[in-house]
Amino acid sequence: MKTERILANGSKNCSYVCGQCYSRLYTRRDGSPMINLRAGTLDDTSCIRPVAQIWTSSAQAWAVVKDDGILSYSEQPADFGPLIEAWKAAR
Repeated sequence: MKTERILANGSKNCSYVCGQCYSRLYTRRDGSPMINLRAGTLDDTSCIRPVAQIWTSSAQAWAVVKDDGILSYSEQPADFGPLIEAWKAAR
C-alpha cells in the first residue's frame, strides 16, 4: 500500500507500507533514483553494514552507532553527496 506526503519544497514523499500491519517498508522521494529501505523489515540483516546514520539528535542513546567508519548526521543532511559516495564505495 502506498501513502503520499507533500514536502515543504513541494515534492512528494511516497511511503510503501505493509497491507497487514501498516509498517513502513521503504520510502521514495520524487525525482530520486534511490529508496530508503527500513532494514528492520528484512528477514536476514546479517550482511548489512551501515555507511551513515541520520537524525542522531533525536535517537535513543543506545541506537546511535559510535563508529568513525560511518557518516553521522544530527539531523537531515543538507547534501546527500557524501552519503551516496560512501554507499557506492561499500558495495
